[in-house]
Amino acid sequence: MSTLFRHFFIVALFAAFSMPLLMTGEAQARTCKSYYNSGIGKVTITKTGARLSARSAWRKKVRKLHGGKWGSWTIAANKHYDWCYRNSNNKWKCKALARACRPF
Repeated sequence: MSTLFRHFFIVALFAAFSMPLLMTGEAQARTCKSYYNSGIGKVTITKTGARLSARSAWRKKVRKLHGGKWGSWTIAANKHYDWCYRNSNNKWKCKALARACRPF
């Protein structure tokens, strides 16, 4: 293997692996509210469905209160589920909590 080819290969490999890390750092640049917002989802058959519904309720509430730029669960801070429970009909319901953030 020639030295030039080896150099090119190392640079290409470095670029391929470092690019996602750099992009992740950019995506994390954000301004966040100091308080939590919550969203209570609909009753669903699965726990996963209940969590999705709770996140959707959180997004809808945050967008109504603060505007569209704030309503991303993906970049929200301190996101978690306050509770998820199964009712007497064996169906799930969850409450999502997070601090709303918007990108810079």
